[in-house]
Amino acid sequence: MIKVCHMTSVHTRYDGRIFKKECVSLAEAGFQVYLVVNDEIPDEIKKEVHIVSTLYNPRNRFDRVFKSTKKVYEKALAIDAEVYHFHDPELMPYGYFLKKRGKKVIFDSHEYTVRQIECKRYLPWLLRKILSFFYKRYERYIVSKLDAVVVPGTSGGASYFGGHCRKEIIIDNVPRIASVFSASTKFDQRKIQACYMGGLSEVRGVVKMSEASTRAKIPLVLGGEFMPKDLEEQIVCDKNKFIEYRGFLDTSEIKEILNESYMGLCVPQSTGQYQYMDNLSTKVYECMGAGIPVIVSNFPCYRKLIEDFNCGLCVDSGSADEIAEGMKWLLDHPKEAEEMGKQGQQAVKMKFNWEIEEQKLVSLYQDLTRR
Repeated sequence: MIKVCHMTSVHTRYDGRIFKKECVSLAEAGFQVYLVVNDEIPDEIKKEVHIVSTLYNPRNRFDRVFKSTKKVYEKALAIDAEVYHFHDPELMPYGYFLKKRGKKVIFDSHEYTVRQIECKRYLPWLLRKILSFFYKRYERYIVSKLDAVVVPGTSGGASYFGGHCRKEIIIDNVPRIASVFSASTKFDQRKIQACYMGGLSEVRGVVKMSEASTRAKIPLVLGGEFMPKDLEEQIVCDKNKFIEYRGFLDTSEIKEILNESYMGLCVPQSTGQYQYMDNLSTKVYECMGAGIPVIVSNFPCYRKLIEDFNCGLCVDSGSADEIAEGMKWLLDHPKEAEEMGKQGQQAVKMKFNWEIEEQKLVSLYQDLTRR
């Protein structure tokens, strides 16, 4: 049995993409799978995946980048796997070290990190530009030495790394069909509410969503963590009486909210990495799979989805008024809204599901281990 090891210094041990999708799929395909994580929880075996902890809790960003990454690397090295698959930019030097040791190494690029650096407001503007400039060159150098890079789905198959890596494979972060599909609630029996579950930050549109909810007088259910934390006081307050915040949610709670909601929202703002967005958020696919129409930002990739599958509405994500008008339109046109939900659900069933994407991942591993 071929031993493979996933590494993360940032994500939780039960992360939706890393553990629930990639690691579980590889274990089901017959690989001996290890996952090294950075937390203080004991080791365990779950769904045939060996979860190994550093038993370390970083106190700040410095600890996370410079201390916890080394601990993850040391744990991973001791496993002596044939293939290593790391998920965080901070682990890049250790991916390089593993390659120098003769291992097969994959980098999983969850985000467009160069643009992400440019929108980190806690850094001065000039410093952000300098860091993104040098990071881009550093990232391209490292990935050129690795065996493969996994990137999220892109519109038209656009390359994140411009051909600088040996092998680039697009694996979309789409839901498992069973995790979102539900036939227990008919559309006309759903609650009159919108929903959004994910990172709750200004750049991801939570401010505009909350303003739109109040103007449309349509309840909005939020789930996830606020970034920064003090944003919660601004959003969950008396003036936003249509906001219902459920906190951080597990998979079953997310499915329950999707099953009871009338519409879903995903309106990232046109700033930082989001203004260059060419892949769809997992939240959109989850709403589609649950059979509800989606209101999304008027970005090219979202616009193409709406045009191809007629599963929702595109709006100017910077305009709370336009988001509110979209919410009211769906409410005032229930037949059209229901049909959009059906179209979206069919698209997930036929195209946008993990059951299709996992085949690409397994094939990548089989190809690397045959060499």
